[in-house]
Amino acid sequence: MKRYIIVLLFVLVLPFSASAQENYSKYQGYVDLSDIEEFKDSDETVEIFITKPLLSLVAAATSSGEDPSFSNLLKNLALIRVETFNVKEKETTKVKKIIQKVSKKLTKEKWSRIVRVKEKDERVEIFIKPDGEKIAGLLIMSLKPDKEAVFVNIVGNIDMEQLGKLSRKFDIPQLDSLEVKKKSKK
Repeated sequence: MKRYIIVLLFVLVLPFSASAQENYSKYQGYVDLSDIEEFKDSDETVEIFITKPLLSLVAAATSSGEDPSFSNLLKNLALIRVETFNVKEKETTKVKKIIQKVSKKLTKEKWSRIVRVKEKDERVEIFIKPDGEKIAGLLIMSLKPDKEAVFVNIVGNIDMEQLGKLSRKFDIPQLDSLEVKKKSKK
């Protein structure tokens, strides 16, 4: 019996450990966020790294539920990465420079900026990576000086119509601005 449990655990854990080794930089929608590594030791941080195997597992679990379109959205994603950290007043300029650097890089790589907010020292920038008729990636960068910075990278075949659901299910409020913008265009 003990051996069966060990084998079962091995079978369940293997896909997740393999995905941890997967090179996500090969995906068009992936954004290298190594510039924010130094902030991971902040007093308060949140780091979420949901990979394809876990997204597929959640998609399968929700496919027969009340919202199969949400399941389809998850099935088409390869990665959801959220990095949140406290920003002290003296770090605000440095984080703004990181946002500017990433923005320039994405623009050169043919990403489309769909939202840009500059209010005093506050910043919000949202980019999408078009891939024909589809969207291969989404990046959200948000800075509230003397409070927090948020970086969200969603990688895969993204259905913009479903992003509001993703926001509510995974508590990513920065995605709400996309839903508002989309509705106001109609």
